[in-house]
Amino acid sequence: MQLVIQGDKIAALVGDDYQTTDLLVPVPAGFDIAQAHKYRYDGSQIVRRVPEKVTARQAVQALISVGKLSLVQPAIDAIADPVQRAMVQAEWDKSQDFERARPTLIALATAIGIDAAGLDALFIAAEDL
Repeated sequence: MQLVIQGDKIAALVGDDYQTTDLLVPVPAGFDIAQAHKYRYDGSQIVRRVPEKVTARQAVQALISVGKLSLVQPAIDAIADPVQRAMVQAEWDKSQDFERARPTLIALATAIGIDAAGLDALFIAAEDL
């Protein structure tokens, strides 16, 4: 079996004898075609796609799983400007979803020791919770 790749997207699962002008790549071990939307082709292999957003529950559970949840409130409390602190607190407390590209989220992640690659990994893990 092979995967049909169009751009960076997995378009289909086909037999080895399938003829196409699209790129064909081998199916990775354990790959579930029903979960194809969670993956992309990076030019050399099939990798997990970083979700654009996760729910607040997923984010909190992912932070718990890496031992970082307890660092969030102190990081918010350490923001010197009271208006900025209140804005970040409201975003943390009231968000139903957390968006990966949100500057406030990126700054908060940095404050608790999570770099860009770590944040990507956290979002990927959160998507599965």
